[in-house]
Amino acid sequence: MGVAAAAERVRERAREHAREIGREEAAKTITQVVLGSIVTYSTGLNIPSLIAGFETCTLHVKNLPLGVSEGEVRDLFVLHGMNIEHFHVVGIKKVSDEKSEARIISDAEAGRFLASRLDGFEFKDDMLSVDVSASNTLGVRALCRRVYRHPSCTRKGTGTQQQDLRESSR
Repeated sequence: MGVAAAAERVRERAREHAREIGREEAAKTITQVVLGSIVTYSTGLNIPSLIAGFETCTLHVKNLPLGVSEGEVRDLFVLHGMNIEHFHVVGIKKVSDEKSEARIISDAEAGRFLASRLDGFEFKDDMLSVDVSASNTLGVRALCRRVYRHPSCTRKGTGTQQQDLRESSR
């Protein structure tokens, strides 16, 4: 009887541990860029935040020290007042032996404001340089290319749009 009771206690602890992991996973939220839009979601198809692609901009943060992490870039943005749900660090790439550059998709209004605050800001002994695109059209252009190339899809546009499509399909 003692061995069976001990085994049952071990199984109960394992079940409680699995329930705890489930609760932690359910509490997590994930932010991603989907076709140029910033989508924040969590368990059960809960979408607490969606910023449409036409309401976003792309920030290029230059002169970052080599080895800086996405978490450090996120912390820098949050420290300067940016809501974590209003931006997404797309990636960081090495641009020289000593420097890297981050690409961030952001809510357009907040992104432009933050870029003005961070441009010239000293971060880890380096002065940052921040460029802002007029709008985030990268995801939309990619979507349009896929739609227009599909053989069953036809659409008429202005002469400029048709010329742009012919050039982009080459």
